[in-house]
Amino acid sequence: PSPYIKVSLGDKEVKDTKSVQSNTTNPEFFKMYEFPTDLPGPSLLNLKIMDKNLLSSDTLLGETTIDLEDRWFHPKWTLLDKKPLEIRTLRKEGDVSLTKSSSQGVVLLWIDVFSAKELPRNPSVKIFGPEKLKFELRIVCWRSVGVKIPGTRLLDLFATFFMDGGDQSMKGTTDTHWRCKNGAGSWNWRVKIPIELPIAAREKGRLRVQLWSRGLISNRIVGEAVVNLYDWFMLTYHRKTQQV
Repeated sequence: PSPYIKVSLGDKEVKDTKSVQSNTTNPEFFKMYEFPTDLPGPSLLNLKIMDKNLLSSDTLLGETTIDLEDRWFHPKWTLLDKKPLEIRTLRKEGDVSLTKSSSQGVVLLWIDVFSAKELPRNPSVKIFGPEKLKFELRIVCWRSVGVKIPGTRLLDLFATFFMDGGDQSMKGTTDTHWRCKNGAGSWNWRVKIPIELPIAAREKGRLRVQLWSRGLISNRIVGEAVVNLYDWFMLTYHRKTQQV
């Protein structure tokens, strides 16, 4: 999906198509919206996550509704100096394929409600995500041991390396070890993959390693392994080491 935000309060609505993020189920918006209202009065804040479609009308991915009166008239909430981060479940009402308890994901947000007198002392601020920094992942591919394809004694092997969910044009590939015996390929090859940190989702921190046998018409995959580098990436990001 290509999600974006649509938020409304009473008869006021913001359809923020500029916030659209293409082909992701983990969008990071970092957006702020302001609505004037009277309490008691229009108090149901509705937040929808929409899917942007090019050839058809946009579709609802999920929504959540927040009653501002529940907060404004709650003595404990008004006493909080800093309002807590809220994790709201997104639901899609009327979808017969979903049960009442089904979740369409969650959205993380926080809400401030100010009186007209408090507003000058609490100006709005722009929200930014963590700073994106460029790094380089370096891999040294030495050799393979004991690689087998039944019925084949001599193999023409090469290896590829790429990040799950990353730009496939950034895939790293060794040269080909022609006619290697008993699956003992040797490359001593260095692969460099540019990356941008932090990574939004843990699954995008997985390095996929594939070993291939080169053929005259098409190549044949021999096997693959996945190495999760997410924790190492985040450690590097916070240390700001070896930044490009």
